[in-house]
Amino acid sequence: MTLFAASSPVGLDAQTYAPPANGDYGGPGPFSVSIDSFTNPNYPTANGQTLTVSLYHPGGTVDPSSPTIFFAHGFTSPIGNAADYGSLLTNLASQGYNVVFSPYEGGVNPSIARRFDELTTGFDSAVSQYGLNTAKVGFAGHSYGGGFLPAVIQHEMMGKADQYTAGHTWGSTAAFMYSMAPGYAYGGGGQTGVAGSQTVFLPSNLNVIEQVFNDDTSIADPRLAIDIFYNLTTLNSQKEFLTVYGDSHGTPAQVANHFLPNSGSGVTSTSLRAWAIFRHIDALAAYTFSGDPAARPIALGNGVPAETFEGAWSDALPVVPMGVTDTPSPSAYASGPYVVQWSDAANPRAGFQLVSGPPKITTVVIGAGQAWLTVTGLLDGHSYVEQVSSDLASGIWSNSAGFVAVQSSQMLTNSLSNASRQFWRILVP
Repeated sequence: MTLFAASSPVGLDAQTYAPPANGDYGGPGPFSVSIDSFTNPNYPTANGQTLTVSLYHPGGTVDPSSPTIFFAHGFTSPIGNAADYGSLLTNLASQGYNVVFSPYEGGVNPSIARRFDELTTGFDSAVSQYGLNTAKVGFAGHSYGGGFLPAVIQHEMMGKADQYTAGHTWGSTAAFMYSMAPGYAYGGGGQTGVAGSQTVFLPSNLNVIEQVFNDDTSIADPRLAIDIFYNLTTLNSQKEFLTVYGDSHGTPAQVANHFLPNSGSGVTSTSLRAWAIFRHIDALAAYTFSGDPAARPIALGNGVPAETFEGAWSDALPVVPMGVTDTPSPSAYASGPYVVQWSDAANPRAGFQLVSGPPKITTVVIGAGQAWLTVTGLLDGHSYVEQVSSDLASGIWSNSAGFVAVQSSQMLTNSLSNASRQFWRILVP
């Protein structure tokens, strides 16, 4: 009897995927990392557990002059655990930043406002205990914590009190927000929260990345991130909407699911996590805090190759690139059902229209030397530019008029030129 052994072509199933190199955005930074911790003095315990605030910092002693990044974790019971995000927190600290992790409780009994205050008083206490830099700040969050971020920024940067605690005016020099697969945009009561108006008013110096994971088809509805992204008062030049895609070309397959930001023994998509998350938040921090010119194309590059590149498999085949847009479409993502669904009554912003796409000129009426343009898809309180040209060449357009929308549909009046034809377009700055 003859035995035959089947074999695959060399390398067919053996492709590997390396993370970014040391010193590159997304790779380990130049600093060793230490962790200090203390008990939240406002809420020593919650859900039967000690609320231990952790400070990940470069070197052996805390340098309070370093920029500070505050991290809001996802929902978990009994309380949040820094180890669940240990790789991300360590990566950020290795770049030279002080990173504060403040747990809040899960379960079914505590109020949303109580969770919010547990989170933010942990941030506040870390600032007080270590004298941390509050002029240069970043706010990052995942899932439930990502949903908290707009209200956290209202509280910590805009001086808005929550139900229990007065706010602050941090971030005077530089600030960013990095939100991953956010849940509902809950607030902390008091003056915080973004359910009162469709427009989400945030500081003008804030740089923003909203990021969703394409393989997350059952937990966090991407429409929640889309809603916040469109309605932020942040200029398009200061914000980006990113979609991470999985790739199964090699081993292990890289899965862009809801838990991609998490650490743990069961997490196998570690290289995708480094390229898709660590790289982009590292670059956003470097550009925001120091104006690093090499970081801006990766963080806020409007889809240039440096921003979309997610590394390559060992056979040199590029990994599926990052999706980058300023006009995310709800129809591009799975319809669910999701644990946190846009249309659910629990969503504090479900009563607002879900915006999709840029503003549009829907009608033009010509008469008496004038043109009346009806523009739809506007966001109340947002700034727009109307450009006019007799030529479609890109260099001919002029920034002829800026306006702030006061409703979703407006009529604009223009004088006609002597040109044989006229073109108009509406841009979001």
